[in-house]
Amino acid sequence: MDILQFLLYPFIIIIANVIGAISGMGGGLIIKPLLSLLGFHSLPEIVFYSSVAVLVMALSSTARQIKNGIKINGRNVIFLSIGSVLGGMLGQQVLQFSFNIIGNEKTGQLQAILLIILLSGVLLLGRLNLHLNKQLTILYFLCGLSLGTASVFLGIGGGPFNVALLLLIFPLKIKEATTYSIVSILFSQVSNLVTTLMLSNIFEFDLNILLVIIPAAFIGGNLGALLSGKLSDRSIGRLFDIVVIMVIFITLIPIIF
Repeated sequence: MDILQFLLYPFIIIIANVIGAISGMGGGLIIKPLLSLLGFHSLPEIVFYSSVAVLVMALSSTARQIKNGIKINGRNVIFLSIGSVLGGMLGQQVLQFSFNIIGNEKTGQLQAILLIILLSGVLLLGRLNLHLNKQLTILYFLCGLSLGTASVFLGIGGGPFNVALLLLIFPLKIKEATTYSIVSILFSQVSNLVTTLMLSNIFEFDLNILLVIIPAAFIGGNLGALLSGKLSDRSIGRLFDIVVIMVIFITLIPIIF
């Protein structure tokens, strides 16, 4: 393991997962573009590392949020989680298909373009409040399915899309939406990693780096959930918008240069 990787990877993951746990974004939104920018590993490796970091964050953050007393509807969580699991499996299949058909480099370019388009849409959708029908729990399933697919294919954990869509459709406060988002991310990443183990030979990856990624992800998830309990909904909303704008610029850098 390179000393620079040993220093930079945990730093990025802790910061990303603190922000991801607070805002409900999951951390992958920041982890994947920055690790890609560093260029130490291939895209499939980076997607795998990001998924592991996001999964550990989601586990630790969900446990901390429950301890904080955040209450969510169990039935809605079940529907959202089932959709996320199926979506995560579908997203991984689409990602592997893309690697095989157009290659790693072009897949990365496609991910970047789609990410910029979708994040721009998130900023616009954040100004709307449709609140279609809070009684239709099937909507939670459909949200989980679509968001799980998008998040795993893009390798970012899906958080910004989760939060934006949940706030758009359902009458939730932002702290509730971020908690639902983290739970959705947790289940989509579980299915993503299971599918990855089935479809890929992860022993070809540099697995030593997980020795710093996993502890960093755990620390970031716990710290983020702890801070979330102390921040106002307005502060979390502002952080969400700032991070989305920041990631759009990070994603643009390799495209421009």
